[in-house]
Amino acid sequence: LRGLTGSFSSGTATLFATTTETSNNRLISIVDAGSTPTTATGLASAGTNNVFRGVDIVTVPEPTSLASLGCAAALYAMLRRRRRAA
Repeated sequence: LRGLTGSFSSGTATLFATTTETSNNRLISIVDAGSTPTTATGLASAGTNNVFRGVDIVTVPEPTSLASLGCAAALYAMLRRRRRAA
């Protein structure tokens, strides 16, 4: 395995990795809930003349976080406009 990364949520660990097989380079996941045997699940194959070089988890903010940020920006703009008028 190469390029190992993972996440942990609600007592379940999920690992993501790429295989180093040159003929069948794949992106796989391994889920470990602690009570059952773990198995690797293939998520994608690199295809002919392509190779996965690693994997990384990118966090995406929740919609509620974006809404809160928008409300904060609107409040800041309103307060700034009020100070200029005073």
